[in-house]
Amino acid sequence: MRPSTEIDTLRQQLPYHRLRQVRKGKVLPIDWPTEWERFDANELFAFDMATIPPKLLENMRKRQDVLMDGNQAAISVLTRLVDGLCGYPITPSTPIAETFARVAANGHKNLFGNELMYFQPSDELSAIAAVEATSTYHEVLADLAHRHGLLVYVLNPKDVRHYAKGVGLRGKTDRVDAALIARYIAHEYTKLHLYRPASPEQRQLQRLLTRRAKLSRARVSVQHSLQGLPGLKVPLRNLLERFDALIGVIDARIQALVNACPQRQSACRRLRSIKGVGPVVGPALLNTLEHFVFERADSFVAYTGLDPRPDDSGKRTGRRRLSKHGPSELRRLLYNAAMAAVTSPAWKPLYQHYLDKKLSRTEALVIIARKIARTAWSVYTHNTTFDPQRLTSGLT
Repeated sequence: MRPSTEIDTLRQQLPYHRLRQVRKGKVLPIDWPTEWERFDANELFAFDMATIPPKLLENMRKRQDVLMDGNQAAISVLTRLVDGLCGYPITPSTPIAETFARVAANGHKNLFGNELMYFQPSDELSAIAAVEATSTYHEVLADLAHRHGLLVYVLNPKDVRHYAKGVGLRGKTDRVDAALIARYIAHEYTKLHLYRPASPEQRQLQRLLTRRAKLSRARVSVQHSLQGLPGLKVPLRNLLERFDALIGVIDARIQALVNACPQRQSACRRLRSIKGVGPVVGPALLNTLEHFVFERADSFVAYTGLDPRPDDSGKRTGRRRLSKHGPSELRRLLYNAAMAAVTSPAWKPLYQHYLDKKLSRTEALVIIARKIARTAWSVYTHNTTFDPQRLTSGLT
């Protein structure tokens, strides 16, 4: 089905279409009552299966077991079959409208070759709540606001602090902070991601992973501080054994949570087929990929903070450094996975390839960690297993 000339004209007037053309963060005003009168829902959402190319239709008919929640399933269907979506802020907040709007802004086309359109008849700013992340204390307010249908943003306190410095804010009080967050949201909300509450299982798994990381750091700290002191060898060994026993209990609970759901167990098994991904890194990757929707592997890499940050100005080309803008624990686990992976036959040739290019061991390991993150996204998203042949196909 090809959209009518009237719909083509409407598409040219959509805010996201102009955003792609002029690259501005300001959404241009539209007379929505007038446009809504011209909006023919029957024509926009109707489609003919005969127009789908046979190869695509054959792939659609192949059954695959993919682990996803209802929102992800709806997004997967909508972005392939419909021409447009209308999002109302008064309805309970879900990632469906946000993700569809972002896909439409990127110029995505459905199976029929039509560019997606996203409609928003009313202003979302009247139904937005924003809060700074404070360990787990923000979750109560964020979850409550989300259940009442508000669009919720959980902000990184570091970003808000840098924004305050950027606008020349001098004082800091609760009232000033609230006004600053409101100002930040009003100007930047189109570039932020909506808060998506984790399921009870996801939340419990994340807390177990966090506690395990703290125990591991405490164990290393105690071992380094007491090692070599006279008369403490036996007590230190006993203490480290108790640390190991407690970490083992947490590992057992993590594995039990993964095994409680057959789909989650299968997805974790596929992730662990990646050489270097073990019983801790696998659940950590699974929990992140299951909770958030990443459209591309680059998005997942950026989330982990392993993406390179440019530092150029004029004719000067600065040294690339990691953005480190993301969960530090997941980044640490990926780096540890890289150190284990480079000892395997699958990753060792690639690691040696970067060393031969005069990169330091740390730089090479960071690249391997980034590739493990990309591979994990691909394995999870496309419901596949690790293929070592693809790692070295470009080296010969």
